[in-house]
Amino acid sequence: MRELMQLFSEFSEWYDVVRTLSVQLDGRRYRIEIIHRFNRQLASVYDALLWVCAAKDEPLEDWEHLVRDVSFPWVAQDTPEGALHQALALLYERCRRAAAQSAEPA
Repeated sequence: MRELMQLFSEFSEWYDVVRTLSVQLDGRRYRIEIIHRFNRQLASVYDALLWVCAAKDEPLEDWEHLVRDVSFPWVAQDTPEGALHQALALLYERCRRAAAQSAEPA
């Protein structure tokens, strides 16, 4: 990575997708990408991006129907496994809260 960052010094941050996981919860389909993020000082962290399948009956692998959830909290871990665990816990908690709110009488 250091060689690439020196060769293309105009880029200030680099992201490498190291793991992708597709899950379904409460009838919605999601894709979690674990990325390895580097900056110019080669400081690195594992982060997670959340994508939501916007179409109901389309295969999750069809990228045309995935929409990035930019409101998903920032994940920062030292390992890809830690980032995946934190992302899954955040997604699960978010879905539980949404289900509880929709069940409350208006």
